[in-house]
Amino acid sequence: MARMPRFAAALAAAALVAGAASGCSAVGDGVRDLSGGAVVVSSTGVPADFPNAVPLADGEITTAGAVGLDDERVWNVSVRVGTTDLSKHARADAGAAIAQQLTDAGFVRVPGTDLISADGTEIAAATTQWLVAVVVRGVGGDVIANYTVRANTM
Repeated sequence: MARMPRFAAALAAAALVAGAASGCSAVGDGVRDLSGGAVVVSSTGVPADFPNAVPLADGEITTAGAVGLDDERVWNVSVRVGTTDLSKHARADAGAAIAQQLTDAGFVRVPGTDLISADGTEIAAATTQWLVAVVVRGVGGDVIANYTVRANTM
């Protein structure tokens, strides 16, 4: 259980790093170089070491990043899954589709953590190797799915 506070802190740090991705590859390259590879930011695609066992929804990658090294590495990826329909059904439908996609990939949803509603979706899922948290919300005219992933070392 001692790892849970670190996981929460890593989730927050990953969200901040991914949110700072500006689309300028020079900025992302500078951050990666200064951190010795411990921090990666991008607005053009997922980091090269993003776990391929974690399915992402179809859509445009808007920000992506990673912080930490080895077993402490945390990835954060935001995907625009809809662009004009901010209806409550669009958010709920996107969330349900992502939940099913994770289940189909062998992830088990963590009991008591799912919220799939018209206001948005929050999903926590795990395999023996990976922990995933996904939040789907309407943001500025878009429906965005934000994924945070780390190794399951618990």
